[in-house]
Amino acid sequence: MIHPILNYTIKGAIWYQGESNAGAAYKYRTLFPMMIQNWRDDWKQGDFPFYFVQLAPFTAVTTQPGEQQLGGNCARRSR
Repeated sequence: MIHPILNYTIKGAIWYQGESNAGAAYKYRTLFPMMIQNWRDDWKQGDFPFYFVQLAPFTAVTTQPGEQQLGGNCARRSR
């Protein structure tokens, strides 16, 4: 993924992690540190800043209907 741009000098990295794989969020406890170290090793520029944003899922998986499934803000406003 990053091989084509390794010849460029960078100051840091920002990673945007979407919500489509939120069910596997626990895996990122090990995956993120490994990816960050791999990028730092590949660029050979030392311990550059690495920031990441993780989105929460838009709708959580639930077993019981809750306010989100029943209209969320619309339900609150109509009271």
